[in-house]
Amino acid sequence: MIRALTAALLLALLPATPAHAERPIAQFAAAPLIADPVMSPSGAKMAMILNVDGTQMLGVRNIVGAAAAPVLINTNGNEVHWVMWVNEDWLVVGVGHKETVGGDERYYTSTLAISADGRRNRVLESSSNVIWVARDGSARILLSFAGVRSGNVVYGGTVAAEADEIDLESGHRRVIARPVRGVWNWYADAQGNVRAGVGIRNDHHILVYRASNGDMFREVERTNAREREYVLVPLFFSADGTNATVIA
Repeated sequence: MIRALTAALLLALLPATPAHAERPIAQFAAAPLIADPVMSPSGAKMAMILNVDGTQMLGVRNIVGAAAAPVLINTNGNEVHWVMWVNEDWLVVGVGHKETVGGDERYYTSTLAISADGRRNRVLESSSNVIWVARDGSARILLSFAGVRSGNVVYGGTVAAEADEIDLESGHRRVIARPVRGVWNWYADAQGNVRAGVGIRNDHHILVYRASNGDMFREVERTNAREREYVLVPLFFSADGTNATVIA
């Protein structure tokens, strides 16, 4: 039912084209009119990336109830990489843009919090990953983000990741996992416990682990980075938190 509804909605948004009309080559190279549609948790709304007269925008539309034009949200020149619903009222969106710094062109990414009505839009962090979303209807997420920290050497750079719980509605945030030297990415279980972290320290890949947010992290695996030996990365934890699927 949802797939059929989605297909019908997308077809309704596309402009009508004569069956045998020739299409110019530029049309095939252009950005798609609609990309990456994502349903809200209840299935009542859909978010999508839209191409509006050559400008990329985020669109949010009600698909249950009275028909209405989609809410259009300007991404201020950023490219939209991904869109994720948190609850019926809030989304997190990954964006990026190019900047020229000191003659070098660099690409910067950020995670945005955007309300479904388009009225609130703010940057959460740069170079960040959403590692958990609350399933109780609240607007809470866990965000893992890397900042420059002295002493955490990663192939000539300095980096360590922190994980914060953020309530998108209130803006309140609290630290769940403080930076651990060399760890650049965190992994959480279904209950929002930051259980594991992966990184590199002194030419070794490392895996740190704890059972819950109230425990201290301890190093449980170390491999030789120079020999391209990698630690087991937890892909996701089981619902009860007792097992994990890993990437070997």
